[in-house]
Amino acid sequence: HVGKLTFSFTDGDGDIGPKSESDTFCCDIYVTRLGIKNGVTELDESLEFEITKDFRQTGQNKSLSGEIDVDITISPKWGSFPFDTVKYECYIKDRALNQSNVITTPQIVL
Repeated sequence: HVGKLTFSFTDGDGDIGPKSESDTFCCDIYVTRLGIKNGVTELDESLEFEITKDFRQTGQNKSLSGEIDVDITISPKWGSFPFDTVKYECYIKDRALNQSNVITTPQIVL
């Protein structure tokens, strides 16, 4: 099963996008799946995705905003889920290593 996590972003510095020759770090999206069983939450899996779309703009105004889609496989690592519900937390690090706010999905009942 594949799910899609879509989130909006605003970046005042305009440094979201793939690594260029002058960059030492590329932008990444960090996603954590949290499993919930009988109301108890625990870390299930951490995922990392590289941003490959180039959002950079030319000109004086480098501010960016838009949406990013991340396809996430919603399946257990080992056979079946030991949880009855999951939720995801997500944040971005830009090329300057600035971390965005953490967003959290609503709970998804399995």
